[in-house]
Amino acid sequence: MTLLTYMKRHKNRILLALGVILLATLLILSDPGEVIAAIGALTWWQLGILIGLQLLTLFLINAQWRSVAWHLGKRLRYRKLLKMNFLGTFFESVTPVVKAGGEAYKFFYLKEQGLKTGDASALIAAQKSVSFLTFTVLAMLAILTSGISAFIETSILRVAIINLTLLLLLILALFLLVRFYQKKQRNAAFQRFSSFFEALGGLKTNKRRLSVHILLGFTIWTLYAFKTYAVLEIMDIEIAFLFAAAITYITYIVNMLPLSPGGLGTFEGTMAALLFALDTPASHAMAAAMTLRLFTFWFMLFLSAGYLGIDQIRRRTYQNNKK
Repeated sequence: MTLLTYMKRHKNRILLALGVILLATLLILSDPGEVIAAIGALTWWQLGILIGLQLLTLFLINAQWRSVAWHLGKRLRYRKLLKMNFLGTFFESVTPVVKAGGEAYKFFYLKEQGLKTGDASALIAAQKSVSFLTFTVLAMLAILTSGISAFIETSILRVAIINLTLLLLLILALFLLVRFYQKKQRNAAFQRFSSFFEALGGLKTNKRRLSVHILLGFTIWTLYAFKTYAVLEIMDIEIAFLFAAAITYITYIVNMLPLSPGGLGTFEGTMAALLFALDTPASHAMAAAMTLRLFTFWFMLFLSAGYLGIDQIRRRTYQNNKK
């Protein structure tokens, strides 16, 4: 077996190891004693607040999926969508993507629930379009109004601008395809994807429901910024909410590049670097980044793994009882 073949076969494991090494390196460089002490100083009520904010985020994301599904005429139960999101969360946490992974697993799960290929694809594309669009608007507003670009590294800003531009182009291309389909419905090339384009085009038919999707999108992404701000407040790092929001969105934008599973190491490093640029001591910046990830990444990873594990045991028990 050649080295290249081995690396391709074990890509995820290698990237995970690199992520762990990067995270350990960042921890060592930022005084591990102070970082661990700062995280260990969290009180029970502070832990409760952060867990509560993360569970609220999960609830709202699930509500958004259900709202979009109903808009497209697909009556999916809340529990089914919750399982789908846990599947997505688990697999995007162990594969090298951030906030855009797990979609293949969601697609196959929706197919198992009886949705056609076009309908399942349209539901995922519609939810992602609304989510990415609201994220892009909030990110641009936070970056422009906070003036954070004057403080951060040019390289980080450049990567953020490139990724944000690519995201906007992706959303624009999707909507242009839908409009083109509506004009060329009889074209044979589009007939194979008719259910996908018709379902996606149906988003515009009910302006009231569309506004609900957009409102949920803005609420969810504002909550992401608020979680960062809450962590900073708890750790006595005085940074205005607009700066906290800009730091959150830039970190997610930069980590759209598939570098390590769940952005392990790269996410913490980016956020710590941004906080450090705003005169936060390195150990405090790293502690804040790791505390945020403790709830947004590790808590959700173990919660999703636990839920899926219990669900699998329940299903096997049910099948055995039927025999």
